[in-house]
Amino acid sequence: MSAVADVMDSLWVLLSWLDRPPFNDQPVYKKAKQVFKGTFIKLCVTAQRDRFVENHSREILLHCERLAAEAEHLIRDVCDSLILQPAYLEVATAKRRPDEESFGMVFETAAGGAHLIREVLPQAGVLRQAEIEHGDEVIQVGTLGESWTSLDQLGPAHITLDQPGPAA
Repeated sequence: MSAVADVMDSLWVLLSWLDRPPFNDQPVYKKAKQVFKGTFIKLCVTAQRDRFVENHSREILLHCERLAAEAEHLIRDVCDSLILQPAYLEVATAKRRPDEESFGMVFETAAGGAHLIREVLPQAGVLRQAEIEHGDEVIQVGTLGESWTSLDQLGPAHITLDQPGPAA
């Protein structure tokens, strides 16, 4: 069961990437996403119903083989260089002034646990290293080694963001 959970966790990350530009608008990735989602659901149902499914292990193996075949298709047959290149990300840093109460941004948690900028407030007095936009992903809050349970607890700390950039 833990192996099934590992597969589902990795698949969840893949699906969250396929929901982002530049993949989310291309038909080949939309089709792959449908296959992955359908197989993901079947795998979840099979894993949950373990002793009520005949040949439980065989069913899980078949679903995993379907996932492998679709992944293999994307890597071998799709003539899109983006699928094989690592993502290019531009890093931006936002620092809150000591006299400010917020970072001037509204955050949301997306599928897969990514924390995204939903909105940048126009009156924000945040010190910014680069332009911060809707859809940017928060990758770090504060500095390494610090522990926070809420953005409201931060003093004049900073947030590091990944901004989707052009593919190299």
